[in-house]
Amino acid sequence: MVEIRNISSFEDVVIIPNSLIVIDIDDTLIKYSQFNQSWWINKIQHYHTLTKNYELAEHLANEEWNKHIETCEPEIVDKYIHDFIDMAKSNDCHIVLLTARNDIIRELTKKHLLEVNLYFEHIYFNKDKGTELVKIVETDYAGIYKNIIVIDDMEKNLLNIRNKMNLSKYELQLYKITREIV
Repeated sequence: MVEIRNISSFEDVVIIPNSLIVIDIDDTLIKYSQFNQSWWINKIQHYHTLTKNYELAEHLANEEWNKHIETCEPEIVDKYIHDFIDMAKSNDCHIVLLTARNDIIRELTKKHLLEVNLYFEHIYFNKDKGTELVKIVETDYAGIYKNIIVIDDMEKNLLNIRNKMNLSKYELQLYKITREIV
């Protein structure tokens, strides 16, 4: 069983040369000072109380968040991210982003990343990160990478990935950013 390693910074990630590195966006790369995990929990609870339907509550909270971030300025979560990117590139690694964000805010997502000097050629949007990562490594990067490093702030995403990846085919390193997001 692949373990999930708790880290507090990108400087804690062990870079394996020639790896595909998959990074989450929200509360992993960037954050918005107006929103944190408490905001999410409160919104989902609020909408769940109104609707009695968890999926609908999550959808409504997500729609509200999408609308609000249009006017927010993003901030870097980890001051070591640029050094990490440089080190990954110097070790022949390729970085892609995998986010649970809705694809309808793709352009806003790219804009916010550029505002904090982050550019990534490939950004994938899917709440089911495990299914999406399987598709990524089996189609877009088929036969290229055996080592896959995943960094996310949500354990449920890492568990989903671990459960859906063919662990006999890939060496998987899972990292959960555990620092307190304020």
